[in-house]
Amino acid sequence: MKKIAIFLTTLMLTSIAVHADDDINYSFSTKIWNTTIRNNGSPATQSANAPIISGTIKKSDYFLIGNYLLPASYTEGTDYTTRHDIDLAAGWSFSSNFSLLAGQKQIVANKFDFNGCASCETVNISYLGLNGFAAVTNKHYFYGTVTKSFKATDKTPTGDTSIKFTTYEGGYGYVMNKNTQLSIGYRYQRFDVTGGGGANIPGVIVGVTLIP
Repeated sequence: MKKIAIFLTTLMLTSIAVHADDDINYSFSTKIWNTTIRNNGSPATQSANAPIISGTIKKSDYFLIGNYLLPASYTEGTDYTTRHDIDLAAGWSFSSNFSLLAGQKQIVANKFDFNGCASCETVNISYLGLNGFAAVTNKHYFYGTVTKSFKATDKTPTGDTSIKFTTYEGGYGYVMNKNTQLSIGYRYQRFDVTGGGGANIPGVIVGVTLIP
């Protein structure tokens, strides 16, 4: 994760140097993702609110974005699962409505029962993605994002497993003023484990973005 972060930061700084005559723009957002976890063959957990904080720096057509999902706990009967993750991505806006991105995500998910940690996992994901944006009026817009892994490994105490990871998110946004935007949408994540198994993680996501 550290090597990826250094690479993406270097890429962003290089783009800033190339476009030195352009302004640098920043934005910060916080979101709440109300979601459940459904492992294949198991009942869904109770829903939980997972807080997410994000920051973006953009210069010209290039941007760097970081996300941190704060620890959240999901209950399933007498068991519960904790999850937190962090990712960093670099992107390029190839038009006013679409942008490409590449990044690295790390997810830590631990399932506990009466005997302690029954399933302790750390998932490292390298992914590519596409962002879309469509303004309806100067106050209203729709957005969408899809990311897919090109390399992902689930590390457990019993060994490593190759997986596939996909995220879809789409929703509606409202521009309150030049500094504040509100959004509501739906995010769905899917894990597919090589050899069988996996999990679905769907839920409604709401947020606020601040632009200094």
